[in-house]
Amino acid sequence: MTTDEKFDLLLSKLDKVDNRLVEMDTRLNAVDTRLNAMDKRLDKIESKLDTLEHSSYLLENDIAPKVQVLLEHHTDLAKNVLVAKGIEERVGMLEFEVKAIKAVMSKSA
Repeated sequence: MTTDEKFDLLLSKLDKVDNRLVEMDTRLNAVDTRLNAMDKRLDKIESKLDTLEHSSYLLENDIAPKVQVLLEHHTDLAKNVLVAKGIEERVGMLEFEVKAIKAVMSKSA
């Protein structure tokens, strides 16, 4: 093999390597483009998440006092129900006593 043939063979191999490197560079550029697009999507998602977290914070601050008032009303209602049951029992006892008194009065009359 002559020096020129060896040189041509070497150039051919270098061209193949160069073509492969160009192809790899193209693929890397495509991957980089996709990564940039994904990065933009992630930024949008993070922005939406921040908005949701802020909305959640506002709702929590808005709801918490109302829940506290509701719990206080529930406690008051429970107390009032107990008082009402006590009054109901007392009314039942008084009705029984009134019937007993009426029975005694009707016998004595």
